Order: sequence, then structure tokens, then C-alpha cells
Amino acid sequence: MELINGLLARYTKLFGDKQLEVGLIIEIIKKQTGLVIKNNELNLKEGILYLKTKPKYRLELILNKQKILDELNRQGLKVLDLK
Repeated sequence: MELINGLLARYTKLFGDKQLEVGLIIEIIKKQTGLVIKNNELNLKEGILYLKTKPKYRLELILNKQKILDELNRQGLKVLDLK
């Protein structure tokens, strides 16, 4: 029973950390561009942030790409590129 509780606690922490990262990314994008991105519109995988959103939002994100990446790295998130 202790093993199951230990695994549950570990995965709960990992899930919570992932949610904090997503929340931080959303706030930084909102701060830099004024756009409100939803949780299901982004995916962070191996240092690359993938965004699935409207074309006009994508253009705004690309125009502010360097500012967004700099702020994410300043906050401790290792994001190498934005696609």
C-alpha cells in the first residue's frame, strides 16, 4: 500500500509541476502580446513550444517570438523555440 501511495504522490507532483509551467507560459504570452491562450492550445515538448491557435494569433506570436522566449528563459523555463 505504501508503494501505491508513493507512486500516486510522485505523479501528483509531476502533474502539478506541469500545470504550473503551462500557467506560467499562458501568463507570459498574455503579458507580451495581450493574447489569451487556452491550455489545450499549447504543448511543450523537448524544449519546443507548439501552439495550435488561430492564424492571426500565430502571426502576433511570431512577431513577439524573441520577447516571449527571453521572458520564458528568464522565468526558468527551458524553451528553445516557438512553433
